[in-house]
Amino acid sequence: AVVAKGEKENRRWNVTTQMAGSDASVQSGSALFSCEGLAPGTYTFTASAYDKALNQAKITWQAEIVPRQFGLSRVLAYPNPANRQTFFTFQLSGEGTVQIKIYTLSGRLVETLDGEAKAGFNKVPAEGWDCTDRDGDALANGVYLYKITARQELSDFQVGFSRKIAQAIGRIVILR
Repeated sequence: AVVAKGEKENRRWNVTTQMAGSDASVQSGSALFSCEGLAPGTYTFTASAYDKALNQAKITWQAEIVPRQFGLSRVLAYPNPANRQTFFTFQLSGEGTVQIKIYTLSGRLVETLDGEAKAGFNKVPAEGWDCTDRDGDALANGVYLYKITARQELSDFQVGFSRKIAQAIGRIVILR
């Protein structure tokens, strides 16, 4: 049997019927099982096997379950309208770096905010954006556009893959 224990859920697989012996004496072998349906997160897997005399062998390992697709969702600037400070909140399907660019309606870039994000709910910047431009001047009352670009962090297993990018656009009102 294989048991997965994680923060969000636990699951058990009986892999007895999937055992394949590696030699005629069947003193060693392998079994395949699929982790489909597990929510993303860190899991501790424990596999145990018994011989005919009911002697138990057990192995434990840890693995990170990641979503197949990298995505950015639930994007929101709060509070909106903003007075002196606002936060950009969003949900990310995996760890990544985040860049938020704020533009005037005419397309002029007024500020760029960079940050790190984890899988799940994020608030960037952690201390909030003070509604100023790159020179530190307070922005005038009005409507501004923001674009959030998240770039996936690659794990040791994904080194050969290209980074994935997710983007979202929103608007924020500054009203002092």
